[in-house]
Amino acid sequence: MDKPLGHLMQAEIAEQTGIALRWAESGGYLDESLRAHLQERPPTALLTFARGTSENAAAYGRYLSAQFVSWGSLKTDISQASVLDQWPRIPGSLAIGISQSGQSPDLVAVAKGYRKRGVPILGIVNDITSPLAGECDHVTYLAAGAEKAVAATKSFLAQCLALLDLVDVLGDEHVQRSSISDAIARMCAQERAAETEEVAGVIRNSLAQHTDLVMTTRGPDYSIAREGALKIMETCATPVPVFTTTDLEHGPVAVIGPQTPVLVLVPGGPFRSTVLAAAQKLQKRTNRLITVGDGTVSGSFAHIPIQEDEPHALSLSLAIWLQRLTLTLSTSMGLDPDAPPGLEKVTRTV
Repeated sequence: MDKPLGHLMQAEIAEQTGIALRWAESGGYLDESLRAHLQERPPTALLTFARGTSENAAAYGRYLSAQFVSWGSLKTDISQASVLDQWPRIPGSLAIGISQSGQSPDLVAVAKGYRKRGVPILGIVNDITSPLAGECDHVTYLAAGAEKAVAATKSFLAQCLALLDLVDVLGDEHVQRSSISDAIARMCAQERAAETEEVAGVIRNSLAQHTDLVMTTRGPDYSIAREGALKIMETCATPVPVFTTTDLEHGPVAVIGPQTPVLVLVPGGPFRSTVLAAAQKLQKRTNRLITVGDGTVSGSFAHIPIQEDEPHALSLSLAIWLQRLTLTLSTSMGLDPDAPPGLEKVTRTV
């Protein structure tokens, strides 16, 4: 009997409940030796390097670092480093390589380059035997299990959880692991399936009319939106531009017309009010404003309420909802998110 489209992605979305529970009950991914090292010799900056889904997780970590740690983090320009041999020079920094497979040659080259320059490297990987892991001074093993669907889900969640652990050690943010784990379990339990199918139908009809989906939000959830857009692009082969609500107002808003579906992720915390204010303006431009998260605006076309007292729990719940939207949208279009045409699970860029 043939298995349904997206059966691997659906199963891996469901596995996130167990991943989050193990993370919460174990006290996080960072082992005691790494925690002690970071506390005894806290880095002056984090230098992340990653690609694709892992870069979206890295961006989430950079937002967290800026918000909760007294110093920030930088994205390594991989092309400048691996091709042009130009490297950031910040004494006392810690390089962080993030990868599901740890197989991409350019990431391995960056790790070797940092090692050559005496910069300590932390690898956040799902394959502890990978070439990237072999180049790192410290390795955080995600142990999320083999991820077979091309559309990554559980590896992204695990990477974000590991980055929350870093903030917990280095910053002034106490991560509420049980609250986050409970929220992830609720979202993985296929809640709001009917509303998700309705939103997918709106987007599918708009794509059939050659009207692109636009996504927007602000703060840490911008990286969550970018990851959701990547999932839709790779599984549905359609562009999904993503903007912060502030950047959208500086010109790109012109692409939004009355029939343009605009998906607004409404975060909790300090960015909630500004995102809702922006959504109110967008509602005057489009008849297809869709809000997802902690609040909506009058006149919105649809709203998916997702509310969590813990802002990180809300962010990761939004990530899982976007995974479910991707699964629903792609399979309703007759596409298989497990194996999009022309894509492979491991991408080896140089």
